[in-house]
Amino acid sequence: MSNHKISSELRAQVAVAVQRMQAASDTMDEAAASVLRINRTDFRACSVLAYSGPMSASALAEATGLSRGAMTTSLDRLEKAGYVRRTAAEADRRSIIVELTKKTLRIAATIWGPLAVESNGRLEHVSKEDLQTIVHFLEGSTRLLESHAERVRGMAKRRVARKAVAP
Repeated sequence: MSNHKISSELRAQVAVAVQRMQAASDTMDEAAASVLRINRTDFRACSVLAYSGPMSASALAEATGLSRGAMTTSLDRLEKAGYVRRTAAEADRRSIIVELTKKTLRIAATIWGPLAVESNGRLEHVSKEDLQTIVHFLEGSTRLLESHAERVRGMAKRRVARKAVAP
C-alpha cells in the first residue's frame, strides 16, 4: 500500500476521531450545564472565564460572540445564580471585570476534577515529543475552528440581511 493511501486513511481516521471527541465534549458540556442549571450560552461564558481568568465584560462578550446587551443579560443570570461576580476595574472604574465565584470553582472541581485526574493519568506515559505534537495539533485546530466559526457567522448574518430586503 502506498504512503499516500495510508496517509489519506490516517487523515480520515483523525477527522472522525476529532468529530467524535467534539461530540463527546459537547455532551459533557451539556451535562455540566444541566448540573449548574444554566443554559449553554451562560455556560460558554463560564467556560471562557475558567480558561482565561477574570476579564472585562466587553472582552467576555467578544470571546463568546455575544452582543454587549446579550452578555449583560447572561451576566445578570449568572450573578443571580452566584456563579460570577462583577467588580469595577481598578484602572478604569467605568469598566466591569467579571470573574467566577468560589462556588463555581467548587462545583467545577466536582464536575471536571475526576476527568482531569484520569486525563493526566492517560498522558503520564506519553513522550514529551508526542505531547508537543498533540498540543500543536490542538492549538492549530482551535485557530482553524475559530476562523471558520467567524466565516459561518458571517454567512448567517448575510442570510438574515437578505431576508430583510426580500420582497
